Amino acid sequence: LVRAHRTARGAAAAAAASARTGTVVTLDDLGVAGLLLQLDDAEQLVAFADRTVGPVRRHDRERGTALLHTLRTHLDGGLDRAETARRLTVHPNTVGQRLRRIETVAGLDLSRAATVVDVAAALVLLDVAGALP
Repeated sequence: LVRAHRTARGAAAAAAASARTGTVVTLDDLGVAGLLLQLDDAEQLVAFADRTVGPVRRHDRERGTALLHTLRTHLDGGLDRAETARRLTVHPNTVGQRLRRIETVAGLDLSRAATVVDVAAALVLLDVAGALP
């Protein structure tokens, strides 16, 4: 029962984060998020998210920046800097500067597909973890 509750809360959070509200959503509909929600060791999943984007979260907290928001927006915008800039209402050069800062702070290479997958998964995990009691 506890696991089912955790999965349901996580699914609701993942659906809300992907703007899927007001409709029925199954774990299959959530893609990677649905897969991650089926894993038992929530602590290990959150630890992965922290290893991946934790430095960016800490940087934002300590310096009052919004690099994590920029990163989410960039992923949501299909990794298109012009689209990211439009969504954030900043110049595309600003997006480039922020992405380079993210790479430096977190030791990431956002030009690698595997890194983008890891970051996307980490952001889903943070959304799910935020919905857990």
